[in-house]
Amino acid sequence: GAAPRVRAELNERVPLRAYEFGLALPRTVQELLKRSTSAAATRKCGVCRRRPLKPALCLLCGAVVCMSSACCKDDATDSHECYTHAQWCGEGTGVYFITSTTYTLVLRDERAAVWHALYVDEFGEADADLRRGKPLLLRNDLVDALRRMYLLAAFDSDSDVLQHTRKTARAY
Repeated sequence: GAAPRVRAELNERVPLRAYEFGLALPRTVQELLKRSTSAAATRKCGVCRRRPLKPALCLLCGAVVCMSSACCKDDATDSHECYTHAQWCGEGTGVYFITSTTYTLVLRDERAAVWHALYVDEFGEADADLRRGKPLLLRNDLVDALRRMYLLAAFDSDSDVLQHTRKTARAY
């Protein structure tokens, strides 16, 4: 069937160019948080005109958007800003770094999944709430997997992403 072929394609080396996936991620989460905090401090919500209370960094274009904030909910479509941004930025696909955690938010059409931590400590463990204070380093293997899934439009068929699907995408 189609699933084994998709899995085989994901395991093949896909040449990646930075502009196909968006911004280059820094080696440490501290540098990424510094960048996104700086961007969030200067960016204002299009709805409430305040800085995002729950910022999420779009890994496709580098925009900082509000995540699941009531201030950004579009009552007409019952959609929050991550979902709305994904509609025009990624044609229905959104890939975000959640700045209050080390996890990745993947939106695809009406589905949302909180996926793996892209940054881990020296033992390979995630610091989910950024409370331990240890240096967190980028896991290039997960970034490569995320890029391949994005480039191959494989979020709909990847069992790991589907396993982590929890909510409808409009809630983000």
